[in-house]
Amino acid sequence: MQKIGKALIFDLDGVIVNSQDLYENSFSIFLRDLGVHNIDFKSLIGMTTAGALSHISATHVLPGTIADLTKEFQRIYQESFKLSLSEDNLIEGVKHFIIRVANTNVRLAVASSASRPKIEMVLTRFGLSRYFDSIVSGYEVKESKPAPDVFIQSALNLNIEPSDCIVIEDSTNGIIGAKTAGMLCVGFRNPKSGNQDLTCADCVLESFLETEIISLHNGFLELNLKQ
Repeated sequence: MQKIGKALIFDLDGVIVNSQDLYENSFSIFLRDLGVHNIDFKSLIGMTTAGALSHISATHVLPGTIADLTKEFQRIYQESFKLSLSEDNLIEGVKHFIIRVANTNVRLAVASSASRPKIEMVLTRFGLSRYFDSIVSGYEVKESKPAPDVFIQSALNLNIEPSDCIVIEDSTNGIIGAKTAGMLCVGFRNPKSGNQDLTCADCVLESFLETEIISLHNGFLELNLKQ
């Protein structure tokens, strides 16, 4: 069974770059200084920092508002991330795949829970900025993943119906958001993202070096769905 798409929407962390370890290390130190310990970070993958802090505040008392704590962490993390980002963080095969898709009529977007400065930093660092027609950060919409807001806004930016969009996501939260938005979703199995539940995805991609699941035909994407 095949489905044709006019746009391909990428998550950032875990799909274009592996930066979850950098984020977790910074966030765990930040939380430890707040007196918060033993957090299951894998369950927070796909959420914005604000969303993660809000989730944590349900079981822990935080010394400050979510907004102030988010701002402080982002300030610390942006500097650390800028210094740590290297070619080793780029997902194998993804740059070639992005360029190959961009050379067709397919529109490309990033819909990520990361901040816009981080998204732009990654795309600029790896020479990918010019290939994307839209960037939406989870901080720019009302609700972050697993809500569908970033995906719906991406479709609006591209002027393409959600049903004509295909999303690549590595997290359970991201897949839920994409499916709620009415989009097809490719679950990308990234070992660094932990044991994410990809069963709600329409199909699963193991590597960007083996992309028979997603093929290009006459300027459109063809997604080979599971039966």
